[in-house]
Amino acid sequence: MLSWIGCFFIYSFFGCILETVFCFVFSFKLESRKCLLFSAMCPVYGLGGVAVCALSAPFKESKLVTFLIGMIAATLVEYITDMFYKDVLGVSFWDYSKRPFNINGRVWLIYSIIWGILSLFIVYRIHPYVWNFATKIPTSMMASVGIFFLLDTVLSSILMYTLKTKDAVNLWWLYQRFVS
Repeated sequence: MLSWIGCFFIYSFFGCILETVFCFVFSFKLESRKCLLFSAMCPVYGLGGVAVCALSAPFKESKLVTFLIGMIAATLVEYITDMFYKDVLGVSFWDYSKRPFNINGRVWLIYSIIWGILSLFIVYRIHPYVWNFATKIPTSMMASVGIFFLLDTVLSSILMYTLKTKDAVNLWWLYQRFVS
């Protein structure tokens, strides 16, 4: 169980990096894509990575099944995460409502297919290394990171809920709004 939590943290961190690079490449703007105030993490990627790897493990011999499980698992995680952000916290990190083949603006078919393709890469190329690393993280370090993550998540959620903007997890935005 602790190894899966380690995987969650690793996928959350590298998902944040990947999202930042992806957005920079396609929009030529460098902007923070993190979802927490202090941690450079996007929990949707952590949940997605763990869901894809855990659910596809029994079917690893079939790339087609791995693709389908990855596509469905990642899409469900994205949908549920968006529900939490929009319906509970009142903020929006993404909106696909203007794109064809979307479901309630929360998920988009093109990205679902991309999640399936990325799942193949993650399951067969990345996850063995992530798992190997995660199994070596000391329990005390995992506990420390877990407590910090939990506190950051609670604080970030309170700020987003109160201020009704995803910018609430941007320290510079908060500074400009409340200090200067």
